Amino acid sequence: MYTIKKIQDAKRFRQIIKIFVKYGYSYILDKNQNVKFISMLKKDEALSALSTPQKIRKMFEEMGVSFIKLGQMMSTRADLVGVDIAEELGKLQDSVPPFSYNLAEKQIERELKKPISKLFLSFDKNPIASASIGQVYGAVLRNKKKVIVKVQRPGIKKELESDLRIMYYMSSVVEKHAFSRNLDLKTVIGQFDRYIHKELDYIVEGKNADIFRYNFLNDKDIFVPEIIWSHTTEHVLTMDFIEGEKLKDLFGDNRKYKFPVNKRRIAKLQANAFFKQVYIHGFFNADPHPSNLYILPNNKLALLDFGMTGRFSQPVLNDISNLFIFMISGDIEGMIKQFKNMRIITIDTDVEGLKNDIYDLKDYYYNVALKNLKMGKFIRDLFFLFFKYRLNIPRDLYFFVRALVLVESNGERLDKEFNTVEECKPFVKDIIRKKVSPKRMADRLKNALFDMEYMLDEFPESLRNFVENFGKKGMTVNLEHKNLEVIAREMDRVTNRLSFALIISAIIVASALIMTSDKGVLLFGFPVVGILGFMLAALLGFIMLLSLIRKGDIY
Repeated sequence: MYTIKKIQDAKRFRQIIKIFVKYGYSYILDKNQNVKFISMLKKDEALSALSTPQKIRKMFEEMGVSFIKLGQMMSTRADLVGVDIAEELGKLQDSVPPFSYNLAEKQIERELKKPISKLFLSFDKNPIASASIGQVYGAVLRNKKKVIVKVQRPGIKKELESDLRIMYYMSSVVEKHAFSRNLDLKTVIGQFDRYIHKELDYIVEGKNADIFRYNFLNDKDIFVPEIIWSHTTEHVLTMDFIEGEKLKDLFGDNRKYKFPVNKRRIAKLQANAFFKQVYIHGFFNADPHPSNLYILPNNKLALLDFGMTGRFSQPVLNDISNLFIFMISGDIEGMIKQFKNMRIITIDTDVEGLKNDIYDLKDYYYNVALKNLKMGKFIRDLFFLFFKYRLNIPRDLYFFVRALVLVESNGERLDKEFNTVEECKPFVKDIIRKKVSPKRMADRLKNALFDMEYMLDEFPESLRNFVENFGKKGMTVNLEHKNLEVIAREMDRVTNRLSFALIISAIIVASALIMTSDKGVLLFGFPVVGILGFMLAALLGFIMLLSLIRKGDIY
């Protein structure tokens, strides 16, 4: 857990506090935080009048790189921050001024331990692209191979670490207020913490790229650039140069392209590449943003930027496939059962309420043909229910959904007739076919037989050990009872009364038997002992009746 470091974080903390006050959030900074200069600051009436999602987006934009990255992560977690906030944060743009070539050169030479003139035959001083984390340059290696070099922004890691400490601190402050009761900020920040440290390590991105390159090695339509490991470190990444058209530049029609482009083919190709990653490889790019996809001559697709990835094991992939099948077929009971199997529904979930809301959602989409179904809108509405019922959604499932929405958006902007469901159908059908194929059944039977064989092999030894231990040590059973004291007291009370009643009954029976005898001292012709016995029984009965009346046990 991070804690505020007064010297390193003081200036940055004051900047953030000023922005909070500016947007009308000074009230969340209570007196215990000892921020004395708050009273000197004033809020902006126009900005504080905006809706909460708009204020949060604008605040993040003003607070800079770390918070923009956090906002982009929050936009993928509608279950934790709400649909409205997630949608607004999806508008955040990751754009910052480029840093100077001199800083980039120093960073490269420090990381690669050589002068830049000995590392590259030529190096273009003007960046191809600039982002918050890094800057991209074109270069030529000594072997005359063209490459692109991504250089991490100097000081960005130190800045992010400071901002993370402030984020954790501010989340603990914000969660004390009622308006944040539906926000799980600490979970979001914890996930952002893990994600941003991976993005800061270019070694991780390079290894991810190697996996994607291997997975698409035999695919003639998909290209993944090779990582040049001799020129790659934690803060510098070198890979094959890609010369083509950015996918996002194909969205407009008012320019000439470098080569003939078939937009319909590209729309299908980027969707096909994504579904292959998910359903065949189980390892997918969670950020298929149009800036991270390039179109090559002959209408091939190049994949770039592998900092954000998701992974599905085969069992999880089967679960998601089942869920997708239930969604498409409109089987609500199947969906609920699958939610339970995936542990998305917890013991506290209002299952009946969730089921009714999903039925309402189904009714809304009932007359929409699959070919006209907008998967992005349907998933947004479904995620609203996830947020409403606080369902436990796995992180990689959200990455899948976020990527799916981007794929649909890319496809629709390239081709108005593009439909995500139609593109996904062959993969889902293949999953279903494999689930019921003889090979699949044989594999499951084989695994079951192996498990049974293991159990049969282990059972005699386990039973022998149990018997030996039981013979030597016996068996100890530990029982824990809760709230049994009340029952024990009540049982004691009932037992005492029953015993008391039996004593009285015995005295009455004995007295009746004595009364039939004419022996002993007589009074009015009846034995005195019998008379005394009846009187004692009457007295004890009267005492017992008073006790019952006093304790309210008689009606």
